[in-house]
Amino acid sequence: MCVGAKSRQGVAEWREKFNLADWASEIRAVEKEVRASQNAADGVHLRKILMWTRLLRVVGMIFAFFTPNPIAVVCISSATFARWAMVGHHVGHGGYDKIESQDSRFRRRAFALGSFLRRVEDWLDWMLPEAWDVEHNHLHHYQLGEIGDPDLVERNMQSLRQERTPMWVRYLTVGFFIFTWKWSYYSPNTLKHLFLYKKKLGKGSVFPKDDSPITLPDVFEFAIKGNMGPLIEVSRVMLPVLFLHLLALPLVFYCLGMQRIAWNLLINLVLADLFSNMHSFMVIVPNHTGHDVYRFDSEVEAKSDEFFLRAVIGSVNYATGSDMNDYIYGWLNYQIEHHLWPDMSMSAYQRAQPMVKQICEKHGVPYVQESCLLRVKKTVDIMVGKASMKNWERGD
Repeated sequence: MCVGAKSRQGVAEWREKFNLADWASEIRAVEKEVRASQNAADGVHLRKILMWTRLLRVVGMIFAFFTPNPIAVVCISSATFARWAMVGHHVGHGGYDKIESQDSRFRRRAFALGSFLRRVEDWLDWMLPEAWDVEHNHLHHYQLGEIGDPDLVERNMQSLRQERTPMWVRYLTVGFFIFTWKWSYYSPNTLKHLFLYKKKLGKGSVFPKDDSPITLPDVFEFAIKGNMGPLIEVSRVMLPVLFLHLLALPLVFYCLGMQRIAWNLLINLVLADLFSNMHSFMVIVPNHTGHDVYRFDSEVEAKSDEFFLRAVIGSVNYATGSDMNDYIYGWLNYQIEHHLWPDMSMSAYQRAQPMVKQICEKHGVPYVQESCLLRVKKTVDIMVGKASMKNWERGD
């Protein structure tokens, strides 16, 4: 990793010597090469990932009938994580739209959209797919690390960072967030951004316009103060997941008089959801957080040379390589390449990553690739206020 100290003028050394146009030209050449390499094999690869995911779900559910156990928890959790991080995520970006042999179901404008049954079949998670599309695919990807990025951790955790509370209390707060963040943060906050987007189109919004994230406690606070709208909308998204993923099957066995099996199922399913929250937090949140990652005070034109540069210096990769390794990370270990070109297939990122890293090293551009556990520590340091991110406009 090449970061570089600040020069006498207060600008990082790598920036003084850096030629943006030359670097971007080579990056665009990689994009052209990798896009041209996408073919039916990428669709076959997606189907393999789907097969692994279904197998994990089946194995997990078989073991879930027995005494609460780690096999059930890990398998069910991993399948839930894969359905979001690998399938829903990359299909939602249009990564398989141009694979001619690909099933039309796995195209951006069809996947999990159109009806409730389609959502149940394709991707039933705590987040509404349409809301995820607005919050993640648009706001996060095209305002990465900027004030308008809804997932800017340093900004979102500012109140905790500035609190005059003991550090151990801050760590406990972060720990609770890690195991609950999909439904305590992502579900209501993505829904908020969907409604604010609709408001721009002339439709009403039950959510207040605010730069700070909306959490589940905020939704209940709105209800207590008389604004029931957010609670109603969040309930419409979350209650089907709560019932179908956690309660329905245990209730069936409970009604059949098999109480022990019902409790085994319920406990395993709840633990799997908590574990999936932790797993997804550990690989998603550190992707753009740490004292060695840049944030930005200014906006930049999409697809410009600087836009591509920000995708690199505002993102983090983990260990990359085989499908088994990448499956554990949900292909979020290619976050740099994904932010350069979000609408590529998973296997395309495997081909692009070595070339992108080589170009960055050649031009002295910081390319952060480290252990996931180390990145989690650096992320928690940002959340509790022990460290701060680099600032592009400051000259870091």
